[in-house]
Amino acid sequence: DADHIGGAATLLLNPALKIEEVLLNADSTKDSDVFEQLRVALAEASMHRGTRIDRRLANSTEINRNGAKIEVLHPPDYEVLAGVGGKSKSGQRHNSNSLSAAIRVSYDDKLSVLLAGDIEFDCLDGWNEQTLSPAASVLVFPHHGGLPGTASESEAALFAFELVRVVAPNTVIFSNHRTLHNNPRDEVVTAIAKVNSAILCACTQLPERFKAVAHVEDRWALHRTDKELVDGNIRIEFGEGELSIQFCAS
Repeated sequence: DADHIGGAATLLLNPALKIEEVLLNADSTKDSDVFEQLRVALAEASMHRGTRIDRRLANSTEINRNGAKIEVLHPPDYEVLAGVGGKSKSGQRHNSNSLSAAIRVSYDDKLSVLLAGDIEFDCLDGWNEQTLSPAASVLVFPHHGGLPGTASESEAALFAFELVRVVAPNTVIFSNHRTLHNNPRDEVVTAIAKVNSAILCACTQLPERFKAVAHVEDRWALHRTDKELVDGNIRIEFGEGELSIQFCAS
C-alpha cells in the first residue's frame, strides 16, 4: 500500500546506499503513483546496482543479518502462492491485507520487534491454528491504530485485544500520518490497556486528544521529557541485553 512504501524508492535510488536484496509480494491491484515509483526504482536498482528482487515474502523466509534474526510470521506459503485475488483455505478471496507481511526482528530470545503491517483476523486465526507464538517486546501496531479493513469499532477493539494478548509486548508503537485519520483510535488504546495496563504506547504523531492526558497517564511516559511532550520519528535500538526506544523529535 502507498502508505507503507513511501520511503523505499528513496532508499533504492540513494547513490550512497546499495540495497542487496528486496523481498516483496507484488499486488497487481495496486496502481498508485507511489507503487509505480517503487517499480521503477526496483528496476533501476536491479539493472545498475545488482539489487536482487525476491518475489516471495512468506513464513518459510528467514534471514539472519549481523546477529539479528528476521522471521516472516505471516502470510503462509500456501496463501502467498494463491496471490491477491486467489482463494484462501477458507474459500475467501485474498486482498492485500489478508496477505500482509508480519515480520519479527529479534536480537536474542528476549529482545524483538514485531512489524505487523496491515494484518487482520485471518492472521490471528492462522497463528492459532499453527500454534505459532508471535511474542515480541515491541509491537508496531497494524493499520496505524485504525480500523482493520471493514471492521466495526467493536471488532477493532476485539482485534486489538486479541493481537496484544498473543504478542504480549511491553510497548506498542503507532506509526501515524501527520494530519490524517487521527489514529490511534480510542477503542484500540482502551483494548490494549485491558490486556495489560502497564503496556507503554508511543505515536510518531500524538493526537491532540491524547496530549491532553499524556502529561499524567503512565502509558504515554515515552513522550514525556522534563520540559515538554515530544513526538516524531521513533528509533528502536538493540543493545546487549536491552532494547531502547527514542524519539527523533520533529
